[in-house]
Amino acid sequence: LLPPVPGAGHRFLAVSVTIKAEIAVGPKPRMYNRGSMNLRVSCRSKHVHKTPSGMELRDYEIVWVLGGGAGETEGNASVDRVRALVDSLGGEVGDVNPWGKRNLAYPIEKHTEGYYIEAQLKLDPVRSPELDQACNADRQIIRHLIVRK
Repeated sequence: LLPPVPGAGHRFLAVSVTIKAEIAVGPKPRMYNRGSMNLRVSCRSKHVHKTPSGMELRDYEIVWVLGGGAGETEGNASVDRVRALVDSLGGEVGDVNPWGKRNLAYPIEKHTEGYYIEAQLKLDPVRSPELDQACNADRQIIRHLIVRK
């Protein structure tokens, strides 16, 4: 490993790699050292944003499914609840795309169809488990998935 880069703090990871090749020539193979290279990899993602208070927000996508009896009004109410929850966690909700009612691939809690909603959001990575727990606690949401971008 290389020494840390001055002034970079914990944001960079330095790695030294040596490339060796084994070539079978004649009765016994020989090892050739083709040199070495130094890599410096940034640990910052392009999907990380800083708020004015200095908190880092990461981009997420969330998709959730409401039970089969849900329609557009229940979907809008659910979007408002998720938006309020994300705001209370210090995040921001971007685009919200209701996909509407669709048939499920398999029954979930005796539902054969569900109302799908997808949203883009920015949230502190430390707070994302709280969003996951809140979605699990909401009885109208039968399935959800939160994906980091």
